[in-house]
Amino acid sequence: MEKEGEREEVLYRFTRVKDRHWDNGHQYITLFGRLAIERLSGTQSVWVELQEVAWADASPKLRAMPNCCRIYYINEDVFNELCRVSERCHQELFYITPSIIRMNGNCWNELRAIG
Repeated sequence: MEKEGEREEVLYRFTRVKDRHWDNGHQYITLFGRLAIERLSGTQSVWVELQEVAWADASPKLRAMPNCCRIYYINEDVFNELCRVSERCHQELFYITPSIIRMNGNCWNELRAIG
């Protein structure tokens, strides 16, 4: 239970995974993405997507991406923007990398597209 004046810590997480594999002689790319809010009381997934793409159907950009599992902890504003992107064009989330820019001691989160 939260004491008066204390706030429960809230973390905003963006996960992006790409894996290439073979199945019955055919090559595939699996993409996984999740936007989640983490609290002491538990984790709430806001958006989750799992896709499998045949290698032959994949764009050169997707083929060139390295296999990876990336987990980013981002601020609430960036998280909310990613939620909006997930509603309009969720495919783009597989290509976005949040990064932190430091200028004059201040930090800003930004979104960059891969490739």
